[in-house]
Amino acid sequence: MKITIQESLQHILTEEYQPMFLNIENQSDRHLHHQSGPTQKGAETHFSITLVSAHFINMTRLERHKHVYVVLDSFLKNDIHALALKLMTPEEYQSGTR
Repeated sequence: MKITIQESLQHILTEEYQPMFLNIENQSDRHLHHQSGPTQKGAETHFSITLVSAHFINMTRLERHKHVYVVLDSFLKNDIHALALKLMTPEEYQSGTR
């Protein structure tokens, strides 16, 4: 059985960040037939990730994004065309600072 990109992302991000909350949404079907989008249903090229982790405490928004980009580097180079990230500390998440 082939592991999907979304399942791989779930595993890697869980291992790296031990998240309080993690949601990975495959948005590829929303971009079907766009100039640089996927050409078939079920593609895994566009994702939106919400990740809440204590790992982000004392990191700027830019530092958080850079860290995730490093962790997902091989996916960004080979598989993922677009990635939207919402990265928060548990305190930010609980207070509604999103």
